Amino acid sequence: MVNWTFHGTIDTKKLCGGWTSNPWYVGYGVSWAPSVTWRHNETTGNDEFFLYFCNSSHGVGVLTADSPIGPWKSPNKKLMITYDTPGANKQGTNANFDPGVVIDDNGVGWITFGGLGPSTIMPNAARIIKLKPSMTEVDGTAPIIPAPYHFEANELNVIGGKYVYTYCSNWASRNDDEWNAYKAEHGINAPMPNTCTMCYMVSDNPMYPNSWVYKGVYGPHPGHGTNNNHSHLQKFQGKYYHLYHNGALMESWKNDNVIGSDCGIFRSLCVNRA
Repeated sequence: MVNWTFHGTIDTKKLCGGWTSNPWYVGYGVSWAPSVTWRHNETTGNDEFFLYFCNSSHGVGVLTADSPIGPWKSPNKKLMITYDTPGANKQGTNANFDPGVVIDDNGVGWITFGGLGPSTIMPNAARIIKLKPSMTEVDGTAPIIPAPYHFEANELNVIGGKYVYTYCSNWASRNDDEWNAYKAEHGINAPMPNTCTMCYMVSDNPMYPNSWVYKGVYGPHPGHGTNNNHSHLQKFQGKYYHLYHNGALMESWKNDNVIGSDCGIFRSLCVNRA
C-alpha cells in the first residue's frame, strides 16, 4: 500500500468496440467509475477478476480477467445493466451508473448502481441487484435502496456478515424538521449529512428496501475545489483502507503556477487507513 507499479491502461474502447449499438443504450460509449471484485473458482482452480464500469449514465458493463493486470476481455456483447433491466431507472429520469460490486460470504455476487435523482431527501435512484453465478449477468429485479440524500458513487462491502452500502450525498436543501421526521420514522439517531459527503447504510437482507438502515457519514467532503465525491472501503491484509479522491494536487499545482488557474477540475487518488 506504499509502493505502486503502473501496469498500463485497460482499453475498453477496443475491448467493447464491437458491442451492439442498436438500440443505442446497450452499446459501448465510455467507461467511468470502475468497481472490481475477485474470487477463487473451486471448480476450475483459477482466480477470476470482474471489473464493472458505467457507460456514461446509461448502464453498466463488465470485463473479466484471470489476473488484476489482465489481459481483460468482454464476456458480453452489450451492457450488462440497461434501461431494460427489471427495476432499473428508466430512460429520461435517473441514471444507471456508478456500479459497486461485492461477493458475499455465501459466494453470491451483488451490484449496486444508480444516481442523479431529484434533489430531495429521498431521490429513490439507488438500486441493488443480484448477479448470476457467472458474475456477468443479473439475476432478477433491482429493488430501491432508500438512501437519504443519495446522489451517486455507489459501493458495496460485506463487513461482519452485514451488507454495507456507501454513496455520495446530494446538494438538496437541508431541513431540520424533515430530517428529524426521517429519524423518527426509521428509529435512528444519526446526524443529517452535509452535501458531498460519503454516507453509509447497513442491511442483513439487501433485497428488502426496509432492511436498509442509515448509519451516518464516514467520509467528508473532499474539498480542494472538487465538486463530487467517490470512495471505496477495501480490505487488505486484515485491515480496511479508505480509497478516495480529492483536488489537493491540482490546487497545489495551480498555486505554484505549474498549471493555469483556469485549468479544469481533475482529481487524484488518495488512501487512508480506515
